[in-house]
Amino acid sequence: MSLSLETLNLTVLHWPPEAGQLNNQPPVYDFDAVFVHDIDRMSQLWGVPGAHLLPVIDLTGQLGASADLDASNLRIGDVEQLHDLIHGFYDRRTQLQTDLVRSNDLADQVLSRIFVCGKGLEPRYDGADRHLVGFNTTLDPEVVIAQEQVLASRQYLKTAFFDRFHLCGNCSSARFNVHEECPTCRSSDLQEESYIHHFRCAYQGPESDFRQDDDLICPKCRRELSHFGNDYDRPGQMVVCNSCRTATSEPAVGFVCTDCGQKTDGDAIKTRDVAAAVISDEGLRYLKAGASHLSLSSRSLRFADLSLELVIALNKSARSYNTDGTPFVLCYIAYEGEQQANSEFGSRQVAQARKVFLEAMLQALPPTAIRSRSSVNDYILLPDTDATQAHDLLEKAHHSARASIRFDLAARLSLLGAEDLAA
Repeated sequence: MSLSLETLNLTVLHWPPEAGQLNNQPPVYDFDAVFVHDIDRMSQLWGVPGAHLLPVIDLTGQLGASADLDASNLRIGDVEQLHDLIHGFYDRRTQLQTDLVRSNDLADQVLSRIFVCGKGLEPRYDGADRHLVGFNTTLDPEVVIAQEQVLASRQYLKTAFFDRFHLCGNCSSARFNVHEECPTCRSSDLQEESYIHHFRCAYQGPESDFRQDDDLICPKCRRELSHFGNDYDRPGQMVVCNSCRTATSEPAVGFVCTDCGQKTDGDAIKTRDVAAAVISDEGLRYLKAGASHLSLSSRSLRFADLSLELVIALNKSARSYNTDGTPFVLCYIAYEGEQQANSEFGSRQVAQARKVFLEAMLQALPPTAIRSRSSVNDYILLPDTDATQAHDLLEKAHHSARASIRFDLAARLSLLGAEDLAA
C-alpha cells in the first residue's frame, strides 16, 4: 500500500518552490526535509540558505543516489525509514556550530552537508553526466570535486582515490570516443595487417604492399613469394592507415569529445583524479567550533560565541586589570567526548547533560562567577581571581560536575588569564 506524505505532519520545503514560498514559511533551518517534485531546477537548491542541511526526498524517482531517499513509490512500511532519516539529519544538524549552520562559504556548506547526511562523499560512475561521475549530493560534480580539494588542503577531509578521468580542454567534459589513430594524419581509418619479411632482399612491409590479386610480389625486387618459410615469413602484425598508407606497429591514441567535438592527442589530454572522502578529526573539530576552533588555538576568542552579559563583564574586568592590576580568569570548556556520547545516547540527552554539568560547576564556584554557553564550548568568568586560585576552584568544581551526570563528556578545561585577554 502506497503512502501519502501529506499525512506525516512534516514541515516541508517543496522543490521547486512556488512563488513567494520561501518568504511565507519558516526559515529553512526549521524545515524537516526537501521534497523534490521536479529535478529541472535542482542546481538552484544550494542557493537557498540552509537547504544543504536538509534531507532530500525524491518524489520523481530520477535523482538516484544524489537524493537521500527515493520516495517515488514509498510504502506505509517505509515510514520508519523516513523518520529515521529526518531525525538523523536533525540530530547531526544540532551538533554544528552556529557559524557553520549559517555560513555562506561553499566549502563550509559542503563539509556541513557531509556531516549531517552521516556519510562521506561517495563518487559513482554516471554516464548521463558530462563529468562521467556523480556524488551522493545534488550539487554539481565539478563543484563537489573543487570543494573537496579545498577541504582536503585544509585537512578537514581524508580522501581515497576513486578513478582518473580524462577531460576535454575545450568544455571540460569527460565523455569521449577514444580510438587508435594514425600518428601521421590522425585518421582513425586503420586496418590491421600481417607484416611480411622477404628473405632474399630483406624487404619488410604490410601484406597489402605485396598483394597483387592472389599473388605475393615483393615491391622492392619484384620477385614472387611462393613458399612461406622459404621465401618469406610473417613476424607479426602491423596497423596500416587507409588514408595516407602509413604503417606502424604502435598507432597513436586520440580522444574526440562527444559533447563539443574537440579532438585531442593522447599525450596532450588533461586528467583529473576523483576521490571519495570522509571528514577528518580536524574537520569534526572545525564543524563543532567554527572559526573559534582556529582562534582558540592562538589563544584568542571570538566574542560572537559569548553572551552579551559575559562580553560586558570581560570588558569591565579588562579595564580593572589595565587600571589597577585586578586579576581575572576566563575558563573555556571543551567537551571532547560529546561526539561519542551523541552516538550512544542521542543529542538531546547530551545537551541536557551539558546543561547539568555547567550548573554543577557554577554551584561549586563563587557567586560572582559568570557563565556563557555556545553550541561547542561553555565559558566561565572568574572576576577578581588569579590563576592559582582559579585552578584550585575549577579543579574542585570539575570533580563535582563530573559526578552529577551519568555519562562522561570528557570535559577539558582551559584557562585564559588577564594577560591573555586584556589589551
